[in-house]
Amino acid sequence: MMISFGFLATTSVRVSNELGRGSSQAAKFSIVLIVLTSFATGFILFIFFLFFRGLLAYIFTDSHDVAKAITDLSPLLACSMLLNSVNQFSHELLLAGKALWHVLT
Repeated sequence: MMISFGFLATTSVRVSNELGRGSSQAAKFSIVLIVLTSFATGFILFIFFLFFRGLLAYIFTDSHDVAKAITDLSPLLACSMLLNSVNQFSHELLLAGKALWHVLT
């Protein structure tokens, strides 16, 4: 999730610079590129947590019962990682769209 916040900060600066320069096409391209990069990162983590869900629990515990509970909850964690990787940018897109609207009007 912190990776997504880092992408969010980078996107904010990049889009602001491009809009300040008057290049809305470059701002749109920057947004699309960062959203795709963030989605790819989230998808890699999604696959990682799905494939290694049985092994990740034993890093933190020796209890078989706790490891079984973590294994059962890992698909929820994987889906959450995937959705959160893109969720940060839906907010950024709304802010950039609002800023672009003010520039154009």
